[in-house]
Amino acid sequence: MFLRLMIMSTIKAKIDNILRSLHFQKHQFGITGDYKFVQTTNFPIPLSEHMDWSIRHGGFNDSKYNGKGQRVGVLDSGFDIDHRDLKGKITTGCFIPGCKDQPCYLDRVSHGTFCAGEIVAKSDGQGIVGVAPEATCFGGKVIYGDYGDTLSNFENALIKGIRSAVSEGCGVISMSLGSSHNNPKVEEALSFAVENGVIPMAASGNEG
Repeated sequence: MFLRLMIMSTIKAKIDNILRSLHFQKHQFGITGDYKFVQTTNFPIPLSEHMDWSIRHGGFNDSKYNGKGQRVGVLDSGFDIDHRDLKGKITTGCFIPGCKDQPCYLDRVSHGTFCAGEIVAKSDGQGIVGVAPEATCFGGKVIYGDYGDTLSNFENALIKGIRSAVSEGCGVISMSLGSSHNNPKVEEALSFAVENGVIPMAASGNEG
């Protein structure tokens, strides 16, 4: 038992060190005493600017383009519009029928904030920088992300979000979400986007 506790403590210490080295800013992830992931904000934040691993791995850090003059739609779980990397760069809309969150764009799970940051986070010499730091973002809340989502509400919100992103002048719509249900009206909204020269980008799933 003593040896097992020592091993677990060593693993915890290593994970903590890795997490402390990450350049997330307002919404961090830590480890509690029972080894469960929780949100926290008390890790020290390196001030040197950093491009996320996934962007560097794709080779986008070598691109000569910075997104200047472009507008990107992100349909997701909400957005922290006061985050230092997003402030002044994002406008929002909420499309969940009868959304009970206040403010309506509240991001309960930080997923939409993360996705928007991957794309348009400012290049300001600190924290992270997005793949298109000079672009602006239209953030459409279409899911809660933790509880309260229903298939009908999600699909209706997604349809409205897609059409609104087109109306907002977005050239690309990022949707890091999915459903196994085939809804012809969602397909119609996606076709509407394509017909108007907008490129929809959707997640392929987390199942492997």
